[in-house]
Amino acid sequence: MVYLFTVILAVVTITACSDKENELHNSLVTGQWQLMGADMLISSNGNWQEVYTDYTDENIFYRFDNSTLIITGENSPGHAEGTYPYSIEREMNGDSELIWVIIENSRWTYLFEDGQMILSIAYVDGPTLYFEIVN
Repeated sequence: MVYLFTVILAVVTITACSDKENELHNSLVTGQWQLMGADMLISSNGNWQEVYTDYTDENIFYRFDNSTLIITGENSPGHAEGTYPYSIEREMNGDSELIWVIIENSRWTYLFEDGQMILSIAYVDGPTLYFEIVN
């Protein structure tokens, strides 16, 4: 009986920690974000160069809420306008933590720096997106 109680207590504790951790990670992206710009690798005659594109006037918005991402605005370099499932995952590598935002099976690294959310798939030569919170 004591063993059963211990197992149940352990499961409840682990579940509670997971729920709190998921809440914390979801709060990292929850809200409406405006796409401000993107870094992309462009190939010209076999030469690769990083190019920054300013999207501040394009009115492209990413709204993260309850595991659902709604993208509005045309010409987003990340995903087309529409609704997508998303989740947050944490990966520990020694003392450092890597946070992933998974948008419809696409794994984006997450960073918050200088008031901007940065999502990137540059590790597979994809874009790095820069966002500012709207609300």
